Amino acid sequence: MRIFWLLMLLAGAVQAQVASLPAMRAGQVSVSGLSSGAYMAVQFEVAFVYRRNLNAEHAMPTDSYGNSCQSLRSPYINYCNYGAAGELLSWIYGPLDARNTGALRGRFIAFDQSEFISLPGWHGLADFGYLYIPQACGVNAGAGCRLHVVFHGCQQNPDSIGADFVRHAGYNAWADNNRLLLLYPQTAATFTNPNACWDWFAHDDTRYAQKTGRQMAAVKRMVDRLTGATPP
Repeated sequence: MRIFWLLMLLAGAVQAQVASLPAMRAGQVSVSGLSSGAYMAVQFEVAFVYRRNLNAEHAMPTDSYGNSCQSLRSPYINYCNYGAAGELLSWIYGPLDARNTGALRGRFIAFDQSEFISLPGWHGLADFGYLYIPQACGVNAGAGCRLHVVFHGCQQNPDSIGADFVRHAGYNAWADNNRLLLLYPQTAATFTNPNACWDWFAHDDTRYAQKTGRQMAAVKRMVDRLTGATPP
């Protein structure tokens, strides 16, 4: 039933597949995140930019989808006439080719996160994460493509909003025309973390802010799989 549910969630975007996360040879890795996901991004020791002049609530601002910009409600994706995904990717990579304005040409894979952490649900991770593979990255194991890791925020996990964040946060259209693989790891709610936040307050692991933290190490293993890196 879970596999059928995942397929239905992504049916409106492109054909979904449920599979093991493929071994690939992506190049440069970058990270971004929202809310508790932003905390995870910072823990990967990346720089970040903060914009103060956008009158938006605590949500992912887009120029194509969502609630009104000042709304504070699920799925915490707001239409603000501002595409944060494109802005941050341009800030990371420099000028990008224009995003795809038509139907997505790539494919989604729903992959088993238990390959990267035992009993993911016990540690605040969902059973499945998602990978978006642009058409241009579907050959030669993604060689020549870059990898961007996208951390959703609290209450944006699959059990709360389905695949809304994966489909509508704004990253996929930019990935299509810029050879970017997109890794969307996913959380799950627990008794100590009912909002399904990433572990930024030791709800699962006192090492949450270290490289050895369970969630941090699990995502690093996913990245290693997609870049062909040998884990230390």
